[in-house]
Amino acid sequence: MIPAVQSALNSILGNTPVLNNASGAGRMFELYIMTGIAVEMQSRGFDVWLQRSDGTRIYPGDPNQAFIQRGGAPTGVPAASAGANNASVIGMSRPGGAVWELWERHSI
Repeated sequence: MIPAVQSALNSILGNTPVLNNASGAGRMFELYIMTGIAVEMQSRGFDVWLQRSDGTRIYPGDPNQAFIQRGGAPTGVPAASAGANNASVIGMSRPGGAVWELWERHSI
């Protein structure tokens, strides 16, 4: 399943990001579903991007193109001020529309 996820991330970014994935079949399945939704929305005209935990987008020319999947037990969402080394998200929007983010499951 990892090749399908990597392919989806590649098509979203337009480059080959480094995937730091969590271990476990359930975690991979979550990422598979997230990337599948994102690619489908992109095919329907949405702007779709990869985003670091500090809120900055990952661009094809960036030196750090790591997409970090959240691992471990469910926790709260770290503040953007905590930096870019926490879980990445997938962002999407329609031109001129609301911005949506796809997150993995978190407990609050």
